[in-house]
Amino acid sequence: MFDLAQIKYHNVQESFGMGGPYIGELEFKGKMISGKFLADSETLNTDKNMIVFSRFLAQNSTRFLGLKTKRDFRILLYDVVRDKFFQSKKSFECLAIEKMENNLITYHKAFHTEIEKFRDSIEFNEINFDEIEITTHNILYK
Repeated sequence: MFDLAQIKYHNVQESFGMGGPYIGELEFKGKMISGKFLADSETLNTDKNMIVFSRFLAQNSTRFLGLKTKRDFRILLYDVVRDKFFQSKKSFECLAIEKMENNLITYHKAFHTEIEKFRDSIEFNEINFDEIEITTHNILYK
């Protein structure tokens, strides 16, 4: 069973000049995980043995010939029992995790979970997720 007290966000800042979403660095089980995460968006599954995050990987800001900026958010899942991380193969321009029941993750293609038309789901399995190694570093501040 996972304790949410093992999760803290640092250097949380407004992003994309939109009054949100708020993205920060993730302290997980006493270590800083490389990358940025949607702050306070983690969700435990109903059995409390998996936790799901919205991870921000990059933003392509190529604007040549009017091309839009594209953001790359992925679903990051930590399996407590196996002590392993998994990341969605699919990327999203916006991503808010609503819940996880059994192996079904419900998310919204937005930075909030209020609007029904943005709701979708994905099954946690080897077709949709890859096991990944997570880079960590020591905490520089408390």
